[in-house]
Amino acid sequence: MNNTKLFFVMGMGLFCGYAWGAASDNPGDLNGDLRVNVADFAILAENWLRDYTPPTELPPLEVVSAGITQKAVQVLADVLGLDPTKITIENGVASYLDKTRFQWVPTNPVIDPLIINRLRRGTDMDYKDTTLLFRSFDVAAINAMRPIPDDDALKLTSAALRKARLLPELAKPSFHHNVFSLVNRAENATVAEATLDTQVNYDWAVNNIPVVGPGAKLSVTFDTQGNVTQMLYSARTLRSGEGLIPIAPPLAAVRKYVDPKALDSNPIDARLVYYAPPLAQGNAQVLLPYYDVGGTNWGPQGHISDQLRRFVPATVDPHWVPELTLDISVSGNQVTATVTVHGGQAPYSYRWVSSSVDPDMITVNNTTATYQAMPRNTLDETISVVVTDTNGTEMTASETVQVAESTSGYPPAGGISFGTERAVSDMCAANQSEFINAFLSAGVKAEFNYSGQNVWEYDFKYNSEKQELVDSADLVFYLGHGNSGGFTFETQKGDDYLYYPDAHLTWGNKDMEWLCLLSCNVLAGSPAQTWGWTFDGLHLLCGFSTYAYDNPGFGKTFAQSMLANPALPIRAAWFKAYDVSQPSYASARVMGPVGPGGCYSGYDDYFWGKGPVSPDIAGADVNVLWWITHN
Repeated sequence: MNNTKLFFVMGMGLFCGYAWGAASDNPGDLNGDLRVNVADFAILAENWLRDYTPPTELPPLEVVSAGITQKAVQVLADVLGLDPTKITIENGVASYLDKTRFQWVPTNPVIDPLIINRLRRGTDMDYKDTTLLFRSFDVAAINAMRPIPDDDALKLTSAALRKARLLPELAKPSFHHNVFSLVNRAENATVAEATLDTQVNYDWAVNNIPVVGPGAKLSVTFDTQGNVTQMLYSARTLRSGEGLIPIAPPLAAVRKYVDPKALDSNPIDARLVYYAPPLAQGNAQVLLPYYDVGGTNWGPQGHISDQLRRFVPATVDPHWVPELTLDISVSGNQVTATVTVHGGQAPYSYRWVSSSVDPDMITVNNTTATYQAMPRNTLDETISVVVTDTNGTEMTASETVQVAESTSGYPPAGGISFGTERAVSDMCAANQSEFINAFLSAGVKAEFNYSGQNVWEYDFKYNSEKQELVDSADLVFYLGHGNSGGFTFETQKGDDYLYYPDAHLTWGNKDMEWLCLLSCNVLAGSPAQTWGWTFDGLHLLCGFSTYAYDNPGFGKTFAQSMLANPALPIRAAWFKAYDVSQPSYASARVMGPVGPGGCYSGYDDYFWGKGPVSPDIAGADVNVLWWITHN
């Protein structure tokens, strides 16, 4: 196994406890250091891998039916008291979100003219017709909020699902809550905290193996008054299928579908599941066994980060899983790439992504893509293709080649703009491209779109070589690995890891209002004294307080929800993308600053031109941070 550490867990999950005292009193202390910590976890996981053998065969899950009918939606609307015209139905997926009631917290207007004039003068307005909101949180009213009991929410939800004949047989309910926190930055003391709502979520399992993914989602959320603020139905009716699928050992599957070089020194963990792709992705007849794969990255500078999690097939049988061969030719800066696909279930769909140009700059003819690369001060260009078969099995092939040095790069967009930085060459290509396409289709210009070696730590902090690039765009979407201390890069432009002090009072002092991180654990714990010091005009920092997943649909849902007519606030769009794509055991988080007179920023923000926006708050004026944890 070389230096690879592979942790394998079967079933609904892993539960770790922490204890202190003598080793004889702590059965979890496996190395005798009188503590129960990550070192013991590694030993335990290695023991499980040695002592436990996963099944050699599993049946596929046959799809009996998929999605929801208009008639069922009407029944749900009647029972839950919703306006059916406000429930969106697309590809059999029904979704509803009340942007006024969802995560509502009591607020008051800020009326002091001195504070308003001070904040107005320091605010950069990219969209001149936008209304600026000057409001403060009502601390006393927030502390008095109480959610409805879980049992009451379950009764309302199950009654509606039963009447609509949608109550799932293979799923059990669990309960989740949006929690609002207001924390003093200097003292890290809680000023206000409230549970805003009660969500009933359904979790599928077959023979104790979880069924997870964007195509196994059912949730209903109630505010403190018992009103439904959110609903999502994206599910299939399933039964055990005929035949058996050969199951590869977790190490063999991970080595086949994940870059083997990444395993030589990084601990990896894997969990056996059935994966349910989005209903919009293919026309799945069966669901296949997968491994839910994550782990730890040990960077060359000693930085440790958590890998974005992904689902990889648990079988290497080409009958079930497409195999890709990517051929690339280069002439100067012109790149031509061709993919050959064998196996899986035809027909296939194709998506091409470059590390240096927008998707609309690539000429695509299904299996072939041609474009002019524009890498930034490097010869490295990465081309990725995402192939999806009819069962929704999505495979990615990436290759990095050398091209001629480019001096063109992205021209300044000017006005309203966005940027993406995908710091993982072998992941997130679909989420990045769908996010980009949504913005370009809405007429929003790209300030930059970079991947792999073109993504630099320099871009996120003030430095002598280059002003921070991210502050040249209004909204920036980062995709990569991370933890509560920072997030990672594949190149040494700066170094391979942005540690939160590197961005001290850096974000927002030029153009950026919203920074969004599809990355594990960056906002874990209490981020007031870490990321709270990065705000200097930034309105929102969106991320995760647990592991995050590179699941299809996150980037698309996030972008489209912000840009639709009518649009959602950016905060709500982030959580909607979470609900659509992430498993219920992950937690998303959004945070923003509070400044003079208690005036907050970010909570009610829409993207430019879609609704009101709050003022910029200078870093020196930030004394309190707010955040919402969706868990």
